[in-house]
Amino acid sequence: MVDGAKKFYPKQCVPRDAKLYETIGGRITQTVADFIFTKLPPLPPNSTINDNACGQGFITSSAVKACPAESLSTLHIEVTDIEPGMIFMASHDIKENNWPATATIMDSTKLDFLDGKFTHSIMSFGLPIMPDPAVAAAEMYRTLKPGGIAVTAFWTQIPSGETIMNANQILRPLSRPLAMVPKPGFKDPDNLRRQLASGGFDIDKIVLEEFRSSMVVEDVRYFVEALWGTIGEPMGGWNSGDEEEWDRCIEVAERVLREHPGCEELGDGTVKIHLIAAVAIGVK
Repeated sequence: MVDGAKKFYPKQCVPRDAKLYETIGGRITQTVADFIFTKLPPLPPNSTINDNACGQGFITSSAVKACPAESLSTLHIEVTDIEPGMIFMASHDIKENNWPATATIMDSTKLDFLDGKFTHSIMSFGLPIMPDPAVAAAEMYRTLKPGGIAVTAFWTQIPSGETIMNANQILRPLSRPLAMVPKPGFKDPDNLRRQLASGGFDIDKIVLEEFRSSMVVEDVRYFVEALWGTIGEPMGGWNSGDEEEWDRCIEVAERVLREHPGCEELGDGTVKIHLIAAVAIGVK
């Protein structure tokens, strides 16, 4: 691609908007965010939270819902993500809901905050896909106050994401690995503890929690297209061949999804997807 040229996307890619992210599991991700706050002490007055690698801002939504009334007026949330599209969506929700938050484009491995700024640093689903998880964890540690709480989560069973990884191994065995994949060992819940500990947290004091959920997918073809267009991009970017091969790729990915042990055929063409998330909680 010529420097400055517009990035190529296959014409079949589902637009990256709120509807797309809801389709591929936004509601389930929100329930994980809600679960996190059931495992934390009530937010005290003057809580400051970094919704780190925020995605659609589910942590912010859950924090506001969970915050005791006496603490809400002094709550402030810094919402950060390296992806401009995510910050755009989060900013919209902040304004729409009048949340006590500010959204900023920011790299989790280079947070532009002073040491000891936050009472909570919560990175929902980001750490295992960071280029350098240890650096990101160290930034969480650096920006927390002493006694501050760090939380990170990741799927240890995610049939949708695993489907795209497995389909890519069939379709592009070695020549074009996916641009974004979790680090090896992501299925091991203890991996999250080790990643937090690599940033400075005491591994013996990091608590692990498990969250199980499921989602029913009625339009499986559309679901797989949404997934492939979102996380099926190969390293180096899409090209015209991906557009030409789109239908074959979707057919392979749909078959792989339906055969995944975490998927349950419901008999009418729909599938029920069973997900498991690990949540790691550490204290500075």
